[in-house]
Amino acid sequence: MPQEALEQQATQYADLIANDPTFEREVWEDVVVEEHGKHDVFNQFTGAEGSGMPIVKKSENPTLTSGKARTVHFTNVGRIGGQGVLDENQLTGKEQKLRFQTYSLTMGLLRHSVGWTQVLSLFRLGMGTPSSISAGLMAEWYGRKVADDKMVALRDDALKSSSDNLYVVGGYDDWDDLTSADTINTGEIENSKGLLQGQGFRAISIETGQMGAETPQALFFGADEGLRSLKSQTTYLAAVKEARERSAKNPQFSGQYVTWDGNIIFPHNVVESTADGRLGTPLRPMARLGTAIADETTLILTGRAPDGEVSASDCFANFPGYPWKFYDDQTLPTDNRTYYAIIWNPTDKKYEGVSYTAAGFSADGSTLTVTRQVASVIATADAKYSNAHPAGALIIPCTSNGVPVTFFLHMGQMALCQGTGAVELEQISRKDDYENKSGRAHLEAIGLQAVRGFSPYQDVRGRRPNYMLVAAALNLPQLNLNDYNG
Repeated sequence: MPQEALEQQATQYADLIANDPTFEREVWEDVVVEEHGKHDVFNQFTGAEGSGMPIVKKSENPTLTSGKARTVHFTNVGRIGGQGVLDENQLTGKEQKLRFQTYSLTMGLLRHSVGWTQVLSLFRLGMGTPSSISAGLMAEWYGRKVADDKMVALRDDALKSSSDNLYVVGGYDDWDDLTSADTINTGEIENSKGLLQGQGFRAISIETGQMGAETPQALFFGADEGLRSLKSQTTYLAAVKEARERSAKNPQFSGQYVTWDGNIIFPHNVVESTADGRLGTPLRPMARLGTAIADETTLILTGRAPDGEVSASDCFANFPGYPWKFYDDQTLPTDNRTYYAIIWNPTDKKYEGVSYTAAGFSADGSTLTVTRQVASVIATADAKYSNAHPAGALIIPCTSNGVPVTFFLHMGQMALCQGTGAVELEQISRKDDYENKSGRAHLEAIGLQAVRGFSPYQDVRGRRPNYMLVAAALNLPQLNLNDYNG
């Protein structure tokens, strides 16, 4: 068949759109659905009920008559206790009751979009159509947003609601007591696992040893920066050296982490994104200063956009204390805690300590009102102190004594429940101004909307048995901060 005839018979993408205007929407949604999982670091740990994964995802019941339920229900069954009866005693009337408890999470509608004018469509410089570009960008954004939602759901639950799920390296009652030496190590991972086992967590898997002895497996997740202290620990290095083959594939040389005491250590590589908004993750937050500060009088910190301008996006949303919500009318726990942070100058390597409360955040997380010159973080007479900060200065959470903080998630099965609604992921669009003959408006926007919710799993006693939040000191040698050793 001649090439021209084949081209005439072949189905064209433009023909599909002309014959079925929903086709382009469906293709866009398929791209976002497929691609966003690649940007959700927890995607490989997410599965359906009974999957054994740390994160359980469940959709609302499709048979619900409302079709638009706002809650997803998980049913728990309590174990049977009691002594039973002995010898000739009657069992009648002493039967144990089956104890059920329905645990629900509430979902909310999330929407986001990007827009452009037809000029971008006409002069797109070979990068593809705005629609195809937006699909990739929205997939990345949604993947990161879902990952951050999952981290916040567990982090904030332990910090604000369930202190039984918080373990501080060093065994302190409060993570504000951390010293510079309290970085993560193998002993602290073992301590955290001991707490998980005491809660009766559901293991991800069970390893069987001699005589059938069982070792439950758990996932230990955190920023690679925070986990690197393991690689300087003699106990860990000796085990890696002796337990694995002595070659270039040995984890000591390849950089991989090994399973320790039944804990799968999973590092998350946290980098400064080019996105306009929050940096790092809720487990390893950071921000860049937007407007330069000349002295101690300025109390409102602004965030910095990638182009160097002051950002209007959620630059401080990853910081502890930010009122992160999953639905608009969600009631958050009362938070009266005082938090601390360091403003570090990349030019002169000097820094200042500030404090803040939950009330200091703007509603969108773009600014943070603070108290300046907190002497417990760094004394104003210290040679490393400065209260003048250039745009781009690094802002990181710390303890009241100036110790940078990072968090880890120690998880078994069903640590977190994720609910999805009638609309899990759907394209939305908008057009303004005049349209051309092909239906393209001068102003267009494409986005997504999703109904979802997140909450730690609860058993019949209201406990959260399947996760532990671990708080530790974060070693940042490049900043040359003052040590605090108690």
